[in-house]
Amino acid sequence: MGKTERIHKKTVLIMIGILLLLGISCVNSCSMAKKQNTKTGTYPTEGAKTGEGAEGSFDNGIGNNSNNDAKDAILQGMEAENSVSGGNALAHKEPAVYTGEETIRVLIQNSDYQGILHKEVKLSCDTEWELHYGLDGELVEKHAGGEELLLDGNSVWFTECARVVLTPTDSSGKISLFSVKRSQGTPAYRGTIEIRKTGQGFVVINELPIEEYLYGVVPSEMPVSYPMEALKAQAICARTYVYAHLESPGYAEYGAHVDDSTGYQVYNNTAEKEEAIQAVQETKGEVVRLNGELVDTYYYSTSCGFGADERVWNPGEEKKGSYLTAASISETPVFTAQDMCRGDYFHEFLHNPPETDFERQEPWYRWSITVENIDTDSLQKVLKERQEAEPDRILVEENGENSESRAENTGSKTENTGNKTGNTGSKTEKNESMTEKNGGKTEHAGGNAETARKWEDLGRITDIHIGKRGDGGIAESLVIKGEKRTVTVLSQYNIRAVLCAGGVTAVRQDGSKVEMKTLLPSAFFEIETIKDGENMIGYKLYGGGYGHGAGMSQNAARHMAEKGYTSADILLYFYKNCKIENVRTET
Repeated sequence: MGKTERIHKKTVLIMIGILLLLGISCVNSCSMAKKQNTKTGTYPTEGAKTGEGAEGSFDNGIGNNSNNDAKDAILQGMEAENSVSGGNALAHKEPAVYTGEETIRVLIQNSDYQGILHKEVKLSCDTEWELHYGLDGELVEKHAGGEELLLDGNSVWFTECARVVLTPTDSSGKISLFSVKRSQGTPAYRGTIEIRKTGQGFVVINELPIEEYLYGVVPSEMPVSYPMEALKAQAICARTYVYAHLESPGYAEYGAHVDDSTGYQVYNNTAEKEEAIQAVQETKGEVVRLNGELVDTYYYSTSCGFGADERVWNPGEEKKGSYLTAASISETPVFTAQDMCRGDYFHEFLHNPPETDFERQEPWYRWSITVENIDTDSLQKVLKERQEAEPDRILVEENGENSESRAENTGSKTENTGNKTGNTGSKTEKNESMTEKNGGKTEHAGGNAETARKWEDLGRITDIHIGKRGDGGIAESLVIKGEKRTVTVLSQYNIRAVLCAGGVTAVRQDGSKVEMKTLLPSAFFEIETIKDGENMIGYKLYGGGYGHGAGMSQNAARHMAEKGYTSADILLYFYKNCKIENVRTET
């Protein structure tokens, strides 16, 4: 074999090797979009619970997206994905350095927020725009403003790599997603839109500066008719929340920090409004910190006159945070949060609330629900679903010789209601005396409960009652007794889901009716069983508030602003011992 021939063969082998490496690289980078959720083993269909994102952080350079360089956006998207994917997170993370100019990557759910996968994507832009595709985004198609494009399973742009990026050529351009419907109609997005093809459909990611992202969050989370100081408080809450998720992205497998649903913060459901933009701009960069660390700025719609602490998600645990507190939300508190643990005090508070509560006149401040005929099949279906999701919070026990004592140890003793009857349910003398010995409180909600077991039929339901209340009066455990078995339900979310089984109608204090399909308005309520002779056939609920109850009540913020409170006053009222600081890191 001649020297020249050997050189030619060597060259061919090198070229083949390069091509193989390129092919493997494309497969690895593009197939990540199909990665299964490491928590559930299934492809994500809904937003993850707040704070449950995968470990890892985004490269700071990814936060400096340029509208005229979508090729870099594609490469940065791949880097983001690889840097935060499960199993690839660094064991040690350096403290984050922020400039205040960071961007966020938002996963856009499909119409009606039914999941993250889209069957097809139809879009356009109000300015000239470019479609970048190919292995590293080197292929570019230019499109005129207003020109529509449909991406589906047969689109040629995904031939080389399952990722394309749409970029307006003008920084003021907005991309309309015609295949997605929101309250505003067809949503339009600032920044870039990245589309990934997976085996189940398309994933859509919007990347844009955080400050511009907030333009779409504030009006979607709070009516712009609210006072400016309340809107500014909302903007600071939302900014703090999103910066916290830069370090704990919720969709690491897609290189995205959050989605646009209630699982995180609602984004762009309502179109941008001047008032919201003003609130964001006047608080530019401001966040809530405690001892230099970003805090979890949880918020919700309406309180019952009391808030809850972080144990709304972890009932029975020791209180950890010093800034989320269960406290009266009133100008002149009458009861303490600890008073509300007692059934008699809570009953008095619900039926004779203080006039000085900030939200006293809000429709959701008080509500009632009547279920005249309990739907046992629907209730057991929801119990089974919740047990599959959280097996250690739906505790099933066999009725028998020791079931009563086990139930008592899981916090299933009824409340101390004194001599009041009202909507407090049926209580036995024995159980009342037991709770009195504990000062009106029951024991740890999950203290000695039997290990969660596979779901089995309860039989006919004979009783439902609150097992334990947390500070502020929130229901932490619910006991459902059946002829065959007894179930203890732990955590406000599970309780709200179970008692809403089959759908219920809430009557607000202004007389208006609202259909609740999956959750009760809140877990601040008392329950009374409806009986036909000795048989339980239904139940009545009387409660207050709308939402989980931790952090800032948005309607309280509204009324506080009307009374002259500033945004800082409002935030420091709900997030104790904190400071309002600029997110920029001092160097």
